[in-house]
Amino acid sequence: MNNNEKIISSPSRYFLRPQEIVDYPNINNHEKIKALLNWRDSLVQLYQSEQEGMLSKNKNIKMSGIDHALADLEKEKSKMLKCL
Repeated sequence: MNNNEKIISSPSRYFLRPQEIVDYPNINNHEKIKALLNWRDSLVQLYQSEQEGMLSKNKNIKMSGIDHALADLEKEKSKMLKCL
């Protein structure tokens, strides 16, 4: 697994905030979306674990941060399409 694949599969290990993925220049927008969706899936699992009584070590990241980052990528994509 190369470094970009690791970033995409486990973005919370490499970034503190979802917006950092949007700003990261070494992966394309499609890969950024995959990374954000993977991060969101991890948060869902984390929230489910908390409901089952397990403690979380990464409570600072909120789902809204991931949603905002995904929206930013969609805006970028729309701007690029308008330029074509």
